[in-house]
Amino acid sequence: MDTAVATTVDDAVRRIASYGLPGAPPEPPIETVADEWPAILGQVVHHRLTGLATAASDAGALPLPADQQSELLTHHREAMVCALFLERDLVDVGEAFEVAEIDHVVLKGPAVARVGYPDPSWRPFGDVDVLVPSDRFDAACVVLSYLGYRRTFVDPRPRFSARFGKGAAHVGSDGLEVDLHRLLADGPFGYWIDHDEVLHSTTSIELGGRPFLRLDDTALVLHACLHAVLGGPRPTLLQLRDIAQLSTREDVRWNELAEWARRWRLRAVLERAFDLVERGFGEWALPEATRSFRRSLWPSPRERRVLRACAEERFRGERDWASLRALQGVRAKASYAGALVFPGREFIRSRTGSGGWSGYLRRWRIPVGSMTARSR
Repeated sequence: MDTAVATTVDDAVRRIASYGLPGAPPEPPIETVADEWPAILGQVVHHRLTGLATAASDAGALPLPADQQSELLTHHREAMVCALFLERDLVDVGEAFEVAEIDHVVLKGPAVARVGYPDPSWRPFGDVDVLVPSDRFDAACVVLSYLGYRRTFVDPRPRFSARFGKGAAHVGSDGLEVDLHRLLADGPFGYWIDHDEVLHSTTSIELGGRPFLRLDDTALVLHACLHAVLGGPRPTLLQLRDIAQLSTREDVRWNELAEWARRWRLRAVLERAFDLVERGFGEWALPEATRSFRRSLWPSPRERRVLRACAEERFRGERDWASLRALQGVRAKASYAGALVFPGREFIRSRTGSGGWSGYLRRWRIPVGSMTARSR
């Protein structure tokens, strides 16, 4: 079989990320240049692609000399050991939530690895995410504290996350993280989603010898899109691969997803997510049913504005403004604004290093800068 030297590091990493994806066009194996291997390996680790790279190497799609293969396997073993420890922690958390009668749904990593991919080892994960009903969020935090977990983020005001946030990250004594969610997304999009409906769009899965609930295939696609677009400034290739991989599932109810997108004002988010997949891998990466769904989306101008605020302009304070407008009721808006403008000293100290007025002044630069930009 012919081989082809990857023209760039990005091209090699992209082809690794798309390895084994249904519908992939035939390509010759990737032959990496020795001088570029450290950069390729660095990107593979950054994008959490060690599982896909190992599978590609084993199948001959990524021929590697012994030393490079050994390096890759070392990183992948570390990722798999981390995943096993995380699943062990998840079992403990699940049992504790069951005793406390807290309904919970496993999100992302463990569920997607087992449901979406031919082999769970293809899909490493670095934490576990659990969704609970909003009215049980505080109780779930207490349970995690009892288990020895420590919250990593200080609320601007008491119970801010329980009222307005997506959730809270908790770190255990072993250094591994459990992200507790009450919403699937931060800001307006999280407020607009009917999470009672999401919590009923579930099915069972076994993890660590224990039954859990996971999102069903339709909700898995929805959450993968939300996470890729709203979870950070730039999605990883694994996040895009998740969307493409889950889109091939036969049980995705595209008509229901379209109805959710319309009712919950998520059309711009889903449009962006599928566009990112096509730009990352090519149009072939999405099955025809997904492409047809993508073409049916007609986001409103408001949805596009809110998406800009929550994605491109999120670090300039625009997401906070959009969240404030999306909240229902004067009291909720006042509580939200008050917590952001006059947060507690512990929060200011955690963010700026100073709990005095200098810390507050640095904090206020964001909303003041945003208002100044708006007035121009």
